[in-house]
Amino acid sequence: MADLPDPITALAGHQLFSTLETPDLQRLAGHMHRRRLDRGENVFFKGDDGDSLLLVAGGKVKISTTSAEGREAIINVIQPGEIFGEIALLDGGPRTADAWAVEDTELLSLGRNDLIAFLEERPGTALAMMGVLCGRLRRTTELVEDAVFLDLPQRLARRLIWMASSQPVANDNVVRLTISQEELGFVAGASRESTNRELRRWQGRGWVELGYGAIDIHDMAALKAFADGDDG
Repeated sequence: MADLPDPITALAGHQLFSTLETPDLQRLAGHMHRRRLDRGENVFFKGDDGDSLLLVAGGKVKISTTSAEGREAIINVIQPGEIFGEIALLDGGPRTADAWAVEDTELLSLGRNDLIAFLEERPGTALAMMGVLCGRLRRTTELVEDAVFLDLPQRLARRLIWMASSQPVANDNVVRLTISQEELGFVAGASRESTNRELRRWQGRGWVELGYGAIDIHDMAALKAFADGDDG
């Protein structure tokens, strides 16, 4: 596993906490705990108590749900630097889905009591977080609309763009998304074969480059234009 960020750096790099000053980041980081998981290990199950917010320091986590017949639907794949579990954390309700380590993973967890106590002292920060979470809700609505109204190529492009939006941009303007084609297909509601066919076509156009367990986006503007319906 690559070098892992310290808790302060990890928090500062996420939009939920990016407006905080260093002393506040240090305070929250002091309450965080590291948790290491092996590939395939469960993080939490749907219905578990939502007692902590989790940040992926290294590795990947898939968020999924399973039908009564045992069929799994992958909702999202959480990349390094991303946070999950915030819904149940903030409203005190149960977890809304299962979470599993896709590979060897390290998490940073922040307990609900510690975060709520912090927010009670800083209502401005709470309002800023509400804005971020409302943005996520709007994006969820867009994803539902995509699933209903868009064909596979556009739906796949939008899902890829959305997942890449939280990842850093390299000096050569390349964005790397550490996700397999099968995982991307799952979250976009497509087969691996259909996903591979579209990605190969985009690779031929120079938009992306495919690697083992990773997709490098070289032309985000072209991919966004395609996702918006302009295939010129």
